[in-house]
Amino acid sequence: MKIPASVLSALLISSSTGSVLAITTYTTDFGDPPFSAASPLAGQDGWSISNPPPTDLSSIYNYNSVNDPTNPWGALGGLNATPDVNPTHLTHLVDLPLTALVFSVDFAISSTQLPSPATRDKFAWSFNSATPGDLFRIAFEPDLINPNKLEVVWYDSGGNRQTLTGPVTGIAYDSIYNLHVDVVGAGADAQFTATITPSVGTPLIFTETLTGQAGATVSSFGADFETVAASPFGDAGDNTMFFDNLTVVPETSSKLAIGLLALGLCALRFKRTA
Repeated sequence: MKIPASVLSALLISSSTGSVLAITTYTTDFGDPPFSAASPLAGQDGWSISNPPPTDLSSIYNYNSVNDPTNPWGALGGLNATPDVNPTHLTHLVDLPLTALVFSVDFAISSTQLPSPATRDKFAWSFNSATPGDLFRIAFEPDLINPNKLEVVWYDSGGNRQTLTGPVTGIAYDSIYNLHVDVVGAGADAQFTATITPSVGTPLIFTETLTGQAGATVSSFGADFETVAASPFGDAGDNTMFFDNLTVVPETSSKLAIGLLALGLCALRFKRTA
């Protein structure tokens, strides 16, 4: 029994005290119909995009650059078009307390033919509240010193760019990474720990504080794309962020939710084979 490409569900579970806990999980691997290479991603599987057709920058794509030719990936970026809206946001709705968030995604950012890092595109994963604006963003921006790397930075809820403390080597173009984000409460604040794990090499791990965000709710998450060059919304490079195996699940109930999903899949398999 293959896990469906998309699972979006609310599971109601009675705790030992008799209260009811809502668990929302979202996973996708873009593996089943209606997903196919070159088909638009926005409008499918609950995804929406701020960049309207005909220059919708989202798609399903066979990402051959990283030796994964048979696996369809989600894609966002200027591979085939210049955006009508800059920055462009590809988002999916979710309703979770920020301090219960666990997020994981495999991603890779393609290289570009543009000679100068100063004109290359930026990408990010953002976590948003119901009101306009980000709770925080983890961003990958062209490294102006090393043209083969992207610098890892983050933005707070005020849109302020924050650099990481300590030595940071950045990430490479055309390489697969896993981004794993855990958010927990810290008094009136929230803290997120991000782990960026390469296919080969040492993970980059950093923990940051989100001031006054302990009670915040994540209403959507998504991938962001921003051009850097001028006129009119920037000349999009051929950079694109590809992503796959995306999972969002509450921190306090992640193991329970995964266990219940596995139990349900086993029951379905038993029923189909009985």
